[in-house]
Amino acid sequence: MFWSAIIGGLKVLTFWEVYVAALIFTVISIGPMFIFGLIGEKNEAVGCLGGMLITPVFQALATIIFVFTLFPILLGFAGNAAWSAWLFPWKIGNAAWLFPWKMLLSSPWPVIKASFIIIFVTIALAFIPLLGKIQSLHTFASGAISLVMVLGILHSAFPNIPVEKIQIVPGFLTIIGFLAIAGVMSWASTMLVALIATAMGDRAEDYMMLIAIPLGGVFGFIPVFIYGAYIGQQLMHAM
Repeated sequence: MFWSAIIGGLKVLTFWEVYVAALIFTVISIGPMFIFGLIGEKNEAVGCLGGMLITPVFQALATIIFVFTLFPILLGFAGNAAWSAWLFPWKIGNAAWLFPWKMLLSSPWPVIKASFIIIFVTIALAFIPLLGKIQSLHTFASGAISLVMVLGILHSAFPNIPVEKIQIVPGFLTIIGFLAIAGVMSWASTMLVALIATAMGDRAEDYMMLIAIPLGGVFGFIPVFIYGAYIGQQLMHAM
């Protein structure tokens, strides 16, 4: 299960939808920082307060939207993101893939509540010595919470899905293994960006942000991709 989850998680990187979703994630999570930065130039107190209180909510919300958008791919249920039935209706005959977005619009409170849970968990992790400084652990925790939320929605919409038969929390060594693989891949992505910058030469400064931010965002979510494959494979075996 461990290595099959690793392979399944890394396969997620081959889907173009992941990189589009990463751009959306970047805009939602970083956008408020720029806005409050501009506000801070005119009113420093409001800018700082808004940045401290509002920005983490948008970052958590961005993670939820990212996972909700890609959950069919993350769980291995389909080769399309949740938006595909809107953009390419001939590819998916079952509009049920859209139900998370319908839930977001009709019942926003669970999403807001999940956002605050993510914020609380990431703050709590920050107080753990050594482990609290591992950014991939924070990403793993926030993404895992979002995926568990998706499982709850799936089970409520389709009660025959045997969610109760899967192991939601992997073993400690399994989690460490997921994070170690993710760390290696994150390092590899940094080297890849550096190689691209070297190849671009003098033009690198103009275009590297367009490459580095979404690429870094995607590789940062590798622990979540692996966890999604871990959950999805259990569901496949249980059904």
